[in-house]
This record gives sequence, C-alpha cells and structure tokens, in this order.
Amino acid sequence: RLDSYKLTGKAVHLRQARKYLDRLEELSEGGRKRRWQPHYYDYRRFDGGWVNANSHGLVLSFVSRFYRLTGNEKRLAEGERLLAAYLQRPDDQRWFSETTKRGYLWFEHWPDGRHSHTLNAHLNAMFGLYDFWHATGSPVAEQLFLGGAKTVRDKLDRFRQPGELSYYSLGHDRSSLHYHETHIDQLRILSRMTGDKWFERQANRWQRDEVAWKAKNRGNGVKGRR
Repeated sequence: RLDSYKLTGKAVHLRQARKYLDRLEELSEGGRKRRWQPHYYDYRRFDGGWVNANSHGLVLSFVSRFYRLTGNEKRLAEGERLLAAYLQRPDDQRWFSETTKRGYLWFEHWPDGRHSHTLNAHLNAMFGLYDFWHATGSPVAEQLFLGGAKTVRDKLDRFRQPGELSYYSLGHDRSSLHYHETHIDQLRILSRMTGDKWFERQANRWQRDEVAWKAKNRGNGVKGRR
C-alpha cells in the first residue's frame, strides 16, 4: 500500500495502510513504554499468539516506513515503543533478543525459551531496525542492527550445507526450498543495507547450492523438506 501510494499518489492506498496500522496496534500487547507484536499461528499452547522477532521486525518496518513517508508523530511513538521491546532479555517475561556468552546478538522466533537461532526471523528483525534507523537516525536501532549483522557475518556458514539447501535454524536439521530461497533474497537485501558485498557473495554461493541440489534431485519428486 505504501509503495502503491508513492507510485500513484492516490490517497486510498495511504488510508488503507493507516487502517492496517491501527489494527496492528489493537492486536499488540504492552504498555506506554514498550509494545510487543504477537505472532498468530496454529501452535500448541499459543493460540493467542506469542512475541517473536519475526512479526515484530516486520511491523517495525511498516511503522517506520509510514512515519518516513508521512511524518506522522503517532507512528514515530509506536516505532519507539516497538524498538524498546528489542532491549528485553530472556530473564524478562517477554523477550526475543539475546546475547550469547560469546557476545553474539540473536533475535529469536520460537517460544518456550528455545534459542534455536532461526535465520529468516533474525534477518526480518534486523530489517525492522534498519528501517527505523533510516527513518529516525536512532543510535539504538543502529547499534542493534549492526550487532545483528555481525552475528550473520560470523555465523552464516553454520546454516550452509554445500550443494544442499540451507538449514532453517540451528536448532534442528530441517531445510526447505522456500526458506532457502528466502535466505538468498534476505542476504541480497542485507548486502544493500550494509554496503558489504560479502553478503551478496554468500547469496550467490547459496544460489549455486540450490542449483546443485535441484540437479541432484531432478526427476525424483523431491521438493525440499518443510
């Protein structure tokens, strides 16, 4: 909707985007200082949704881009509350950010205290930080974004299987074509955000892994595990 508004100038797109933002605010949890955006998914014990990095980062991107486009102070305040939730740690009631003993910053997806390091969720959380940093110049968002980027740079190879599909997370050995292609797209985006061509080279490397995997599995009906 925001892109459509920028392309066409038609106010209907901006009005619809505003409705989406208002509904997301209704679905959110938290108080005046912090806001958490629950993730709704048919998952046992979490019928009401859970707080996680993936949905949180996507909503922060949306709020930040709306603010950058319109200058709406209400959306700026929402973004500041969403950003504050990144500072919660695993000993808090709600959290999705953690720093490992070796100093690596991870943004987590799954509940139940599992530190599974899900790659697409970590990256989506970073994209939200980037958009807020880009819209406001926030040094906190900058620091968190760059910390997340260093984690990806140093730990990315643990997700790779040469000639195979990448791991969905480090918590298990599952992989799928959908998430492998998602990772490639995200790495290309991260390369543009950081100006670091290393991420682009890794995306190209993973693209070659996909080609090799498809060639090896051609004709046997294998589509990738989910």
